[in-house]
Amino acid sequence: GLGFMGVNLCHRLFFDGAKLSIFDLSITDEVQKNLKNLNINSIRGDITILDDCLKAVSEAEIIFNLAGKSGAAASMKNPFLDLKVNGFGVLNILETARLYNPKVKIVFPGSRLQFGKVEKVPVAEDYPMRPTSLYGIHKLLGENYHLSYHHFYGLNTCVLRFSNPYGPHLKMKKPEYNIFNYFIELALQNSVLKVYGDGSQIRDYIFIGDVVDAFLAAGINKAANGEVFNVGSG
Repeated sequence: GLGFMGVNLCHRLFFDGAKLSIFDLSITDEVQKNLKNLNINSIRGDITILDDCLKAVSEAEIIFNLAGKSGAAASMKNPFLDLKVNGFGVLNILETARLYNPKVKIVFPGSRLQFGKVEKVPVAEDYPMRPTSLYGIHKLLGENYHLSYHHFYGLNTCVLRFSNPYGPHLKMKKPEYNIFNYFIELALQNSVLKVYGDGSQIRDYIFIGDVVDAFLAAGINKAANGEVFNVGSG
């Protein structure tokens, strides 16, 4: 609930009047106090610990399963940690839901990095996936976990594969995760916007508000159960 997607999604849910519960490893005492003042339930926990997952899953109506570790480069430097969080941790949420809250809806964010290098656009949902990083492999693993739990156990799961989100509440300390926000920060500082190569590289960027719209649409729509969608700006 405290990451880039989570903060923006929680803002929308809060102002839409949802009964909101935030589960995050980074919840400090001060954050917990502030959330309590807003009548928002907060749970400090780790998705790699099964008992922690139970606290977050057992009474939920919709789970936006955003907890994870981001970054292709980071996954190559520490592959076991990336697998522990993005594989084992994701499985913990699903298994806890299967056992203790089987009617819950779970929406999971996939990634464009599951596809690897693509040779033609637009990229359809059935486009071959050849991820070029362990992060992409582990996100594909998480997607298949969600779809399999729908197929085998009837769990109401949905996967949204996002392109490159940008927008408010994104930390600028790691520009490799979001060049769009990083360039805006450089521009505000009157700094040089360095582009490598001839500048003809193409990426699809999506505004975080549109990402939130997609999450909410998938969360309340039964037709999305068991489905996977590519979500970008075009």
